[in-house]
Amino acid sequence: MDFNEKDQIRFNKQSKQHALETFSFEFNNKFDRPIDKLIKSLIEERNQISEKYQYHSKIQKEKSEDFWELQDRLNMTDLDLETILMDHLQDLIYLEDEIIAICETKIIYGFKHFEISLKKLLRIAFGEDDQIKKFKWHELIYFFKQKNIEISKLKGFDEINQMRIMNNVLKHSDEKIDVDIRNFPEFINKNSLHFPQLIEFYKRVRKSPEIFLTSLSNEIQKYLYDFSDSRLENLAEYYALRMEKKDADKFITILKSKY
Repeated sequence: MDFNEKDQIRFNKQSKQHALETFSFEFNNKFDRPIDKLIKSLIEERNQISEKYQYHSKIQKEKSEDFWELQDRLNMTDLDLETILMDHLQDLIYLEDEIIAICETKIIYGFKHFEISLKKLLRIAFGEDDQIKKFKWHELIYFFKQKNIEISKLKGFDEINQMRIMNNVLKHSDEKIDVDIRNFPEFINKNSLHFPQLIEFYKRVRKSPEIFLTSLSNEIQKYLYDFSDSRLENLAEYYALRMEKKDADKFITILKSKY
């Protein structure tokens, strides 16, 4: 179908509006569900080994009947209870390290997925802007501040900002609690990172990317398409301060021709 200029402008406007209105519908972190299953299975395995370790530690300490029966069986092998306990302990350390690593990866990917989605939203709204390509957090805040959008006041901002900070901590620090996250609820009075706290942290912030992007999309739509009397007055004054009357008349004529 051939479009004239007016139809093309109207079509482009409607397409962009539709893309912004439905943007959050497409937000889907496909990494979460399979990783949740993996974490659950590893925790179950870890708990089973922990129960065995506690049981063997208990019978060793108490020298119960179960202990002597186990000793008799072990005497026929090259194993002893100390070796079994050590194996349990090594398995526990390994599994906990694995779970921590997977939880860290989950958080890092969660923020990366947010970044990818945010860049897509910004490309839809503003095209290929250089500030968008750089994607520095403080520059992004300034980018929107120029458009009278205070992203720090949007729903989900505090949580997504915490995810950003945690992402940086996990990529650049060891397992000690970094000063930047000491005030997060999950890490208050904690000295090192453990998987239960990482799981609780992600559970608390996991919905924040979708919430924040929905709020931001709404604000972008207001910026692009809502023109109050005061905003029109400001725009008129902005151009009046730069244009001669003949240029303003020409601009008004050209603008009207687009409709």
